[in-house]
Amino acid sequence: VPGSPYSTGANMNAGSGTPYGGLGVGTQLGRIDIALAPSNPNYLYAQVASIAPNSASGCNNASGCQLGIWSSTDGGNSWSFLPGSAGGSLARCTGAPGSGDYPQNWYDQGLAVDPNNPDRLFVDTYDTWVALRTGLTGLYNLTCGYDSVNRGVHVDQHVLHFVNGSSSMLLKGNDGGIYASNDAATAIPGVTRNNWFNIGTTLNTIEFYSGDISGNFANSASPQANGGSQDNGSFSVTFAGQPAGPVQWQMGRGGDGFYARIDPVGTGTQLRFWQGNNSGSIARCVSNCTQPGATWSTRNGGWSVDTQSFILPYDLFHGGIPGGDDCGPAGASTGCGNLIVGSTRVYETITGATTTNTWVITNSPANLNMTKQSLGNRSFINQVKYSPKYKSVAMLGTNDGNAWIGFNLGTGVASAGNWVNVTGANAVLPNRPILGIALDPGVSAAATPIGYAALGGFNDTTPGTPGHVLRVACQANCTSFTWEDKSGNLPNIPVDSIIVNPNYPQQVFAGTDIGLYYTDDITAATPVWYRFTGVPNTMIWDMQIDRGSTTLSLWTRGHGAWAWPLPLGPVPTGPVQVASVTSRKTHGAAGTFDVDLTDGTATEPRAGGEYTMVFTFGDRVAAVGDASISSGTGSIASRGAGANQNEYVVNLTGVTNAQQLTVTLNNVQDASGNTSSTVTGTLKVLVGDTNNNGSVNAADVGLTKGSSGQPVDSSNFRLDVNVNGTINAADVSFVKSLSGTQLPTGSSESEKAGREQAR
Repeated sequence: VPGSPYSTGANMNAGSGTPYGGLGVGTQLGRIDIALAPSNPNYLYAQVASIAPNSASGCNNASGCQLGIWSSTDGGNSWSFLPGSAGGSLARCTGAPGSGDYPQNWYDQGLAVDPNNPDRLFVDTYDTWVALRTGLTGLYNLTCGYDSVNRGVHVDQHVLHFVNGSSSMLLKGNDGGIYASNDAATAIPGVTRNNWFNIGTTLNTIEFYSGDISGNFANSASPQANGGSQDNGSFSVTFAGQPAGPVQWQMGRGGDGFYARIDPVGTGTQLRFWQGNNSGSIARCVSNCTQPGATWSTRNGGWSVDTQSFILPYDLFHGGIPGGDDCGPAGASTGCGNLIVGSTRVYETITGATTTNTWVITNSPANLNMTKQSLGNRSFINQVKYSPKYKSVAMLGTNDGNAWIGFNLGTGVASAGNWVNVTGANAVLPNRPILGIALDPGVSAAATPIGYAALGGFNDTTPGTPGHVLRVACQANCTSFTWEDKSGNLPNIPVDSIIVNPNYPQQVFAGTDIGLYYTDDITAATPVWYRFTGVPNTMIWDMQIDRGSTTLSLWTRGHGAWAWPLPLGPVPTGPVQVASVTSRKTHGAAGTFDVDLTDGTATEPRAGGEYTMVFTFGDRVAAVGDASISSGTGSIASRGAGANQNEYVVNLTGVTNAQQLTVTLNNVQDASGNTSSTVTGTLKVLVGDTNNNGSVNAADVGLTKGSSGQPVDSSNFRLDVNVNGTINAADVSFVKSLSGTQLPTGSSESEKAGREQAR
């Protein structure tokens, strides 16, 4: 960036604090958040995290702390460092400079500029801060999250937003929910802290990382669930019969709850529960695990010395897939006891059901690092899972874009695993974070696995290798393998989790940042994905299917946990629902107005020869095969999705007057899986028919003349026949010149038939 410290070779946090190093030290930039001033868009701010370690007291020689904040007052042409914004300058409310830095800027960042003062900035890290670009220097801590004077605001801040242009009303989102301040204007660096209050106490905002459900969940008299949640610990529950809604869960391990699993076979009288929490810890409970006072004992292996995800991934083999491996019988030291853990290598125990657990490193050699080691301490395994069918096979994905499939697991012998790197140099598999993985339970042999990778990020960052759902098919223990992009019509958003239906392996579920999608035929060259509308539009971090394959469980970031009966085959669909068909034109500064064509009675009285037909559906449009003019004179200039995700827009040109023109959409599919072979809309063009009676005559002239001089709005836009945003003598003259024209006679019933087919 011209004018920034990076082009001059200055220290990255030049100005104050302990420098991280100059340009020669290597890559310094981590996450960057940008905000502009609503009152002056030439004012820009950039908050930057650091990859390199920082020796400030709060950062404790870790990476991921605050590099600093830069500002621009000329639309980004030049940038200046904001004094006192480096991590080494940040202070707790009762601490010295540096004490307020924390190695989580990769997770906790956000900016908001005062809507009425472009020099006044609010900043998120684990706390929220206020700063002035001029005058007072430094960031002033407003929330005091780790101080004895905590101001009632949960730590780990993510987003800030001023309401309706007010400098006083400020909203914030953090790991504890949604908070607000109605006196943000009183915050002055070094002088005054504003007040905050929680406005989300009645909302379902639990952020689950992962979870599990007990076997035959849909048919059990007392089904159970176990999940790990952000900042709220790990919880479990026993339902009295089938769950019909939210119930109270019981905390097991506190702090941050991460992966959670249930041994679905158990001891014979109880199921064993596993919960993960901070610092890579895993704990087991063997009795009354969903009740208060349950005993949880730590069952860690040697992975504490490894680089690892904050959310340590692990998995428990469930068994129960016909034709595959199974767990031992229920008993005090039997049941499902094979667990696998991922750091930068893979650990396994086959004694998870016994009193003590022995963990071994499966890698050969034992020090094999399965990442690219390209992201510093962010290079780690994001997820590792067993094959649902074979406990000797597993798959993993890393945060820096590697995928591996392992064989010969489950022996209990160190370095006996045969891990094969199936990344393929990212020639097809995008070099982006692999957030979720899955293995197909329908394969016929352990040596020929089929795996899936769910990719984060966006296609724009890897334009040569796009995709969010990738499928790999292996031969002979992956001595050869082939990747295919199976993203189909999925939106270009991160896919966080993926799982295959054991009842119907062609059916694959993808959990995205905005909800659940599924396809009924993943084997198709270009699968068609449908939006599942039975859950909120929320990030689905993980999914699990029970032993017995009766239920799909969803573990969401912000909307709790959900369960859905697992289909035995394709999900039945119906026709798409057509909400409306309209003709849309923009009347200059007066705005855009639609003629409703839905019931086939309205005419289009506005001139131009170019018209826009808008088909609005009851759900988001997933795909349209093509569009054509099935009757009438004109041509299609362009077509495609509208700004509203439920709209499909057809732009017409060369449309003659006094005719009926019918546009047909073919092979329409919505996001819920509904399909219609054809959807039609008819445009009756009769320029000057301002009173909508099918002919142009003196009545239309009089109606237009009577409104001359009135502003154009939704009640009279039909009278602005020349579409210039005013009703005046030109419109009257235009209508008069067309007097005597009329539509050809025709059956209104036939015009509506196509739409009725799609209802």
